[in-house]
Amino acid sequence: MAVVVSFLVGLMVGCDDGESTPSGSNSPPSGQTGQTVQGTVTNNVISVPVSIEGAAALPFVVDTGSPLTRLDPARHAGVVAGVDQVTTLDVGGVHLMNVTVVVASLCGVMMCQGPEPAGLLGADTLVNTPFTLDYRSGRVTFGAASPPAGAGAPVTVTFDLEGGGQVIISNQVTAVPATRIAVTTEIEGRSVPMVLDTGSSTVVLAPELFDAIVADGRTQTNVKVFTVAGRQEVPAIRLQSASLPGAAQSDVEAMRAPLPLTLLEREVGHPVQGLLGGSYLHNYLTTIDYPARTITLRPY
Repeated sequence: MAVVVSFLVGLMVGCDDGESTPSGSNSPPSGQTGQTVQGTVTNNVISVPVSIEGAAALPFVVDTGSPLTRLDPARHAGVVAGVDQVTTLDVGGVHLMNVTVVVASLCGVMMCQGPEPAGLLGADTLVNTPFTLDYRSGRVTFGAASPPAGAGAPVTVTFDLEGGGQVIISNQVTAVPATRIAVTTEIEGRSVPMVLDTGSSTVVLAPELFDAIVADGRTQTNVKVFTVAGRQEVPAIRLQSASLPGAAQSDVEAMRAPLPLTLLEREVGHPVQGLLGGSYLHNYLTTIDYPARTITLRPY
């Protein structure tokens, strides 16, 4: 079983309590609406073709779990390891300029197995305009999007935008905007503080929460992943229920987090017991509107 779970919470080492600095130049302008890009869906994660400095487009995961855009140096010629800036970044008809990026291997900050993307399209490029993820077609629309035929009635959930601040990346102090989508999710009757992560192929649960759930003796499977600690096998289960208000799903895959969530908790300033990922989100046409602080879910 291939698993891709964004885990860029480690990026926030050195986070202080200062104000974050928005990186508006890294985001699609609010007036640029209705730009649809055809991507691909793999393991409940959507990748879109991204061109850096006019080079041939390569697949990047659309990843709200990564505060900054990340490039794999093995896939991009001429980039310098650490924090860098690219002059142009193009996603279909969306043209961004002077984008701050982190140049480093993706494995180690992601839990990954199988073919890897060439980069992560980070949340700093997404915060200024709504975008819609169509898990059925693999399309991503930046700006206003018309729902496809057959999509159900919308359910809109508000979220708190959290995190950000000054961080140390490759010995460089870098300002990171607030990008964390904090939601309260009901997991089998428990109210669980989570962060929505479109770069995670599955729901990820903090070890103590996972262990409490499996105390009923339910069946567990093992999933092989690669993390900064190397190759690991982690247990996974099927949740009986997972829901945001008005949007409930049953039989949702979840795995035990092999990496601590403490850095993410430090960044947002409160407990975080999991990541709400693709095993839940793929059931919906999902619109994330950072400016309005809303998530709109239309069931397929």
